[in-house]
Amino acid sequence: MHNRPPPLVSRVEQMFDNFTRGFRDPSPIQRDILRQLTALTLKVEKLMIDVSKIQAAVDRSKAGVDSVLALLSSLVAQVKDLSAQLATAIAAADPAAQQVVQEQLDKLANDLNAESDAIAAATAAPPA
Repeated sequence: MHNRPPPLVSRVEQMFDNFTRGFRDPSPIQRDILRQLTALTLKVEKLMIDVSKIQAAVDRSKAGVDSVLALLSSLVAQVKDLSAQLATAIAAADPAAQQVVQEQLDKLANDLNAESDAIAAATAAPPA
């Protein structure tokens, strides 16, 4: 593992080198300025944070929300379709058609319950 100074510190040192070029020996004041700038840049670099993990968590959450919204949109479309089928079956006084729609509604309700349980489990789980 290399013990290279952080990039910002290297840039400050390079600026100092450019500033002191032409002087035989940097003065004590110039050395003190470099020391203070180096200490300050080290503090700044310690304050800098990596937000990539936070961004990844936000992206995962957004993907989850988008999935739930897509599911809800699909369910709304299915309910509208089944409602239209049920209205048609009732208007035609067709008990067999009504039974088919009832079975589809029961299946949709079971699917919705399963999806609700999965969503509840996923939202209750602590983030990875």
